[in-house]
Amino acid sequence: MCKFSLPYSGSSAELILKVKTEINKAGGQFEEHKRTFSFKTPVGEIVGSFVLETSAIKISIEQKPFLVSCRKIEDEMKAYIAKPGTAPSA
Repeated sequence: MCKFSLPYSGSSAELILKVKTEINKAGGQFEEHKRTFSFKTPVGEIVGSFVLETSAIKISIEQKPFLVSCRKIEDEMKAYIAKPGTAPSA
């Protein structure tokens, strides 16, 4: 399991919409009321949950491909939140 916290600027509603749109566009699942998400990568599925705080999102990855490190997932998600328009590729 991986756990990390990522800072974000703007409103939590904007962040939720951005993440939901990109995950759904990539064929993944995003359930706002359950605070869960999943998406497939070329090497396997990533499944996680999140908690929104005032200026950070806390992410827990419950399932990930063996070949993908927690650090790689964190770096990809950090880059995704900072740059609009690109989905995580882990």
